[in-house]
Amino acid sequence: PGSRWWKFDFHTHTPASHDTPWYSQPTPLTPQEWLLKYMAAGIDCVAVTDHNSGAWIDPLKQAYADLKELADFGLAPEGFRELTLFPGVEISAQGGVHVLAVFDPSATTSDIDSLLGRVDYAGTKGDSDGVTNMGLADVLQAIMKAGGVAIPAHADKEKGLLRCNPGTQQCRMDANTVRQAMSVEGLLAVEWCDSSNPWPQCIAALKSRHAQVIGSDCHSFQGNNIPGSRYTWVKMATPTLEGLRLALLDGNGVSIRRSD
Repeated sequence: PGSRWWKFDFHTHTPASHDTPWYSQPTPLTPQEWLLKYMAAGIDCVAVTDHNSGAWIDPLKQAYADLKELADFGLAPEGFRELTLFPGVEISAQGGVHVLAVFDPSATTSDIDSLLGRVDYAGTKGDSDGVTNMGLADVLQAIMKAGGVAIPAHADKEKGLLRCNPGTQQCRMDANTVRQAMSVEGLLAVEWCDSSNPWPQCIAALKSRHAQVIGSDCHSFQGNNIPGSRYTWVKMATPTLEGLRLALLDGNGVSIRRSD
């Protein structure tokens, strides 16, 4: 009772990710400008998932607090609407597979730094090519042990755990590695970009255990992957990590519905 549907973008980037045009552009993008783009797109919840970095989480939270204070006095800029930030990170695990970690809105940049240390990431923060020294299944377990929700990123695409060879249902990765990762206790969801892509045969029996979510994977505000281009409807009473977990447990078609 009291639940409603929230537009949730599970996968976003800021200038903290080095492969975005914002990282090197002469005029820096501000946290306020970033927030207003997602507000204008009607998004309710945003997971901030930069490549191996949480550098922009604290600045975004502060910028939102400033906007909210202005709104309380009727002074917010045009387009302001309430938005819930879910701190997170996109970790490049051993083997080059990308994994999203999503945490409670109370989490900070420091919490992401602690997680990166826990998974033994020794690369450059913000770089998508650096990888952990820890194996994929262990990375998933470390995220959950730290209190987060682990989601294999763009699982059916490049650097995705479940990408198949063209025209087949055979995984490009070692089948044992895939089965081990997808069997990790507590893994509730995968980011699945194209609903027409086949699920790998080697883990077909596990498909019903995982909600299939989607995010924009926005790296700029131009082109196809912009705020509002792809998102997931999540049914929760309020936007919290526990509410998200319960929705993922309910699964596809019950408390999870994709924008496509």
